[in-house]
Amino acid sequence: MNTKKIFTAIICGLSFFVNSQSYELSTSTAAYINLTSSTSLNNTAPWDDPEFAIPIGFDFEYFDITINQIYIDDWGFGAGLTTNPNETGTLPVLIPYGADIADRGYDFNNENATTGSLSNISYLVEGSVGNRILKIEWNNVGFHSDIFADGISTDFTNFQMWLFEGSNDIEIHFGPNSISNPDESFDGEAGSLIALIPSYNFGTEVLEENATFLSGNPINPTVILSTVDDNTFLDGVIPNGTVYKFTRSTLSTEEFRSVTKLELFPNPSNDVISISGITTNEKYEIYNLLGNKIEDGIIYKNKRINIQNYSKGIYLIKLDNNQTLKFIKS
Repeated sequence: MNTKKIFTAIICGLSFFVNSQSYELSTSTAAYINLTSSTSLNNTAPWDDPEFAIPIGFDFEYFDITINQIYIDDWGFGAGLTTNPNETGTLPVLIPYGADIADRGYDFNNENATTGSLSNISYLVEGSVGNRILKIEWNNVGFHSDIFADGISTDFTNFQMWLFEGSNDIEIHFGPNSISNPDESFDGEAGSLIALIPSYNFGTEVLEENATFLSGNPINPTVILSTVDDNTFLDGVIPNGTVYKFTRSTLSTEEFRSVTKLELFPNPSNDVISISGITTNEKYEIYNLLGNKIEDGIIYKNKRINIQNYSKGIYLIKLDNNQTLKFIKS
């Protein structure tokens, strides 16, 4: 699967809402520690678009399904995971690092290169029953476009994904990296894609429920909850030691009923915006795509927000109920 095909840019007519089951993000820093005594998936073989099955070792709830095995699938990401290796039907998707990564030892002129892998993918289950953690590591990985253009991957990165038994939390740990040519390594984007997707239809290539995307400054990213494939990438390289933690958050029936009716209009707009479906006063904050806060206040039924003095571009409005809407200043 083409890395960008799943996220074709759709700018006009955006509509955002929250699932009954979603995730809250917290960001922290911690020393990155490579896995030891882990099980290698590629076993010294250089890889590009790998396909591996990983036993989780316990029951893990992802959105509204329970799984005990997860698969790295050959979409062109190198770190695109699903609950089934067959790209058919509708499946949940988890993307801890959405860039087209490849083994730094991979030779595109000789797919059976004998130099061996320079980029190990491995996993490890740690902890006692009831509190186990599955850790998957992509170690010293390169970038497809960098290798293809130069014959060697100058740029590299390290990251791990952790799945927690019991809490069903997800953590993504980012390690040492050197990315001197992000435009090439990220295929024209400023940074990588991070996405938690409950329901992707591989036949129609659409999201059937809202997904969680990260956008803006990778040090303090903005969460976008969307049913639209919106080409949402981070704006820059994720620093060594960064940890993104996703915690499950279930809305009440009343909260779910109110947020699913919200709609921002007109969009695009050059003067004012309104939000339909507001039933109570809501605090709001408006950010640009760099993560800088532009304005805050309180919005209520029929109130319009004046954006005449904004620069042209894309903005995010975050409401107090954790819903994020996107609009365009034309």
